[in-house]
Amino acid sequence: MNSNLNLNVHAQFGTLTDYFNALHAEISINEFPPLSGDFFTYADRDDHYWSGYYTSRPFYKRMDRALMYYVRAAETILSLAQLGDKPELQNAGNKFNGLEKQLTSARLAQSLFQHHDGITGTAKSHVMIDYGDKMLQAIKECQFVIQQCVNLLLSGPGIDVDWSDTLYYNIDDVRTEQDALPEQYTITIGLELSTKRVVIYNSLTFTRKEVVTFLVSTPFIEVIDYDGNRVRCQVSPVFEYGSSMSNSKYTLTFIATIPPLALIEYVINAVSEMETPLETTNAKIRIYNQYADVIAPTGFTSNLEVNPSSTDFTIQNSEVTASFNNLGLLKAIKIGSKTYPIHLDFAKYGVRQSAERSGAYLFLPDREAVAINVENTIIRVIEGPIVSSVSVQIPYVHHTVLLYNSSGGDGLGIEIQNVVNIEKTSNFEIVMRLSTNIKNAEEFFTDLNGYQILRRKRFKKLPIQANFYPMPTTMFIEDKDVRMTVLTGSPVGGSSLKEGQVEVMLDRKLMQDDNLGLGQGVTDNHPTRHIFKILLERKTSKCQTTIENHPAGFTSLASQVALEVISNPLVKLLRIDDDDTSSDKFHIPLRTEMGMDYSLPVLRSGITVKNKNYFGLVLHRRYLDLCYADKTLLARFPLSNGGVNITDLLPTQSNSKFNQASLSFLLMKSPLDIKGSINLCPMDIKAFLLHR
Repeated sequence: MNSNLNLNVHAQFGTLTDYFNALHAEISINEFPPLSGDFFTYADRDDHYWSGYYTSRPFYKRMDRALMYYVRAAETILSLAQLGDKPELQNAGNKFNGLEKQLTSARLAQSLFQHHDGITGTAKSHVMIDYGDKMLQAIKECQFVIQQCVNLLLSGPGIDVDWSDTLYYNIDDVRTEQDALPEQYTITIGLELSTKRVVIYNSLTFTRKEVVTFLVSTPFIEVIDYDGNRVRCQVSPVFEYGSSMSNSKYTLTFIATIPPLALIEYVINAVSEMETPLETTNAKIRIYNQYADVIAPTGFTSNLEVNPSSTDFTIQNSEVTASFNNLGLLKAIKIGSKTYPIHLDFAKYGVRQSAERSGAYLFLPDREAVAINVENTIIRVIEGPIVSSVSVQIPYVHHTVLLYNSSGGDGLGIEIQNVVNIEKTSNFEIVMRLSTNIKNAEEFFTDLNGYQILRRKRFKKLPIQANFYPMPTTMFIEDKDVRMTVLTGSPVGGSSLKEGQVEVMLDRKLMQDDNLGLGQGVTDNHPTRHIFKILLERKTSKCQTTIENHPAGFTSLASQVALEVISNPLVKLLRIDDDDTSSDKFHIPLRTEMGMDYSLPVLRSGITVKNKNYFGLVLHRRYLDLCYADKTLLARFPLSNGGVNITDLLPTQSNSKFNQASLSFLLMKSPLDIKGSINLCPMDIKAFLLHR
């Protein structure tokens, strides 16, 4: 080409740097127009918008999110065990190497599912089963690592054994099949075997005062903390079907206080009915739309109220009052003295009657969503000092609303749990809708990746499917006075199709391929548990963090705390040997807390740089919208003073080497003073390497 002058071409090989140097030599950077935002929602032709895969195979999307928090919790506690100063751990190299191999295997399984046909739910059915098998095994590997490290940090039995595959604890999250919902153990205790020791692990860097739930075989219970003090607790019945309640299984809830990155033991004791302490309270039960008699389980005869019809009713905690209609569905939330209408319902989409229909990728609805008809279903209400709930079984969904009466992140807003089952449907897509009087016009906000949030706009000229966006963790709508945030425990698709409304897709069953490469429909649906948090917040001042027409948005302090809580639940461990009294009752490694604007997304071991072993950590500082935070909330969840000291965060030595690194940990950068303060700008992420 270069030798043929008629082509008017001079070509050369070059790097990106060469290209941009040549570009800047021709044109000033100020002459380029700015581009912001992203390219969602994508369409390859006509109205074929690829917004269906945001939700396809939600069971496996939820499983991926669970594996994500297990990997993080496991690598964090393994690092804490290796950084610990217990003498008996100094020669535990073989044990740590074995645990590191299991954790590496779990990371590989999770990374495999990030394939563009994995997490999207657009693989063939047998491939999804293989992904599920691998993720299930990875979760079990993480659980093994966690319980081994808990035993090490609490100086339990076998701590001096070089390597052992012994189980010292069962994690209270039982997963038996790759396509089955997780379950809890039932703690079987009585007057003969009267004690169960449990340990609770907090993988986050702030103190958590949250409600924990166990299943127990008796309602006559007391809970003791590691100082020997009784803890206030609540016992509630377990509904089996309709209005029938188990007489051999009960729900025990209490508020656990767990410092950052700490392990705390609690003891659950069975007592006689006459010895039940004042700290143990039986919940009150109300059942609506129940005509036949109901047999109350042991201990609840005087706490049961049965009504043959239903009416509007409320439940509340110290901050929120939730009102429900006579179908048991949310209709309003009261904060302080003001009530805000929030009408919750479920709706369904069909598929268009043409040759080209919805599939794993494409969302091609036949029309606007049609509300699912709910008739007089049995409404089950539980009220107590720790947790209150409302549950109804409606078509395709077992729907539960919970209010936690705690000062932790779970006490913010209301929690919704939907167990969705559309296995018996055909060409059916189900959504949950929340309708309010918030004047958000055509605008709403969704996150991109659990980190950045973008302003979205509903375009009337575009079809429904074009206005759906991915919702990995967050969506909110707001006006000048109030904001409603919806947080999700697993990635889904969502939109605001009308002013004041939020719509979240829950599951999709499509009988045909959409001609985008999969070669099949989406027919392998499984019952799936969705967890949502709904926060309604009033502006505390006239400030405006969300700048008009700016492409970005920011979460509030309360919604960020609530998101951390549902993304990283407390890990509950049941000690197998309840006669073991030699193990420590707590392990509290941190000297201080970082502040709610800082987080520690990664703390891991096993990183080799220049033939030396390092610990890798990633720090992140988030920009929070404080227009919705008052002094009480800021005192409850304090922010940092701008910086973090690594010696307060992790056990270190005076001769420890500390370097900044690339986010992949492959490139070691300049050395840092380990005793100095690390200061990040808001929305900044930095990685570091620590060598002891």
